[in-house]
Amino acid sequence: MAKMSHHHLLICDYLDNVVHLVDDQQGKIRASVKVPGNPVSICMLRSDRAAVSLGDFKAVQYLTLKYDNLTLGDRLRLNGCIRGISAFNDEQLAVSFLEPPAVKMISDHGKVINKIDNASAGTEIFILPTYLTVSPNRSFIFVSDRGTKQIIMLTSSLQLLMAFSDTKLLNIPYGITMWNEMVLVCGRESNNIVLLDPTNGHTSVVLEKKDGVYRPRALAFCPHTGTLYVSHWNMAFIQRYRLK
Repeated sequence: MAKMSHHHLLICDYLDNVVHLVDDQQGKIRASVKVPGNPVSICMLRSDRAAVSLGDFKAVQYLTLKYDNLTLGDRLRLNGCIRGISAFNDEQLAVSFLEPPAVKMISDHGKVINKIDNASAGTEIFILPTYLTVSPNRSFIFVSDRGTKQIIMLTSSLQLLMAFSDTKLLNIPYGITMWNEMVLVCGRESNNIVLLDPTNGHTSVVLEKKDGVYRPRALAFCPHTGTLYVSHWNMAFIQRYRLK
């Protein structure tokens, strides 16, 4: 799920292999496009271009957005099962891989610029790196790993800084996004949204089951309105919350 300007969202429909353009004010689907694999994660590159990770299809699919239309663009075939994707800038993508577990920085033409995996780190930092997000100042990349049950903090050059874990609050970290310099992450099995302060490792629950959060999967945040968008497993709707 990715937030666009003008009250629009891009949403991945994993089971139907479709990406939807949704007007979140009116709650209507404006456009849809079929993609050649299960769409897992999506990010905006520019106001008119997005990139979608196609999981087991081992590809990144570019989409073009124009006048409420979605069309397929170029496709990058990559080595490995892809999960999370986030724009580092208009020409580079941060991508997480499950097999073998790794995070790579790739160009918009598919060239691997840099990578970190267990071999290069000299320790098992990844088991199932699932989603990732880039900080607003592009200094850091945060990765949710549902295997280690940790949030991994990397530098922009993919050096390991630290790993955060709080199994009492956060069970199976999943979808992840930034709220200013703080990290918001889904607790898929703890049925909550947890806020992580990477400066001190402090975690707190901002939304939970009593707020309607149940098995959250993906997040998107609009910094202009302070609105957090949450999708859930096996539920055909998106919830909106105003964060303060």
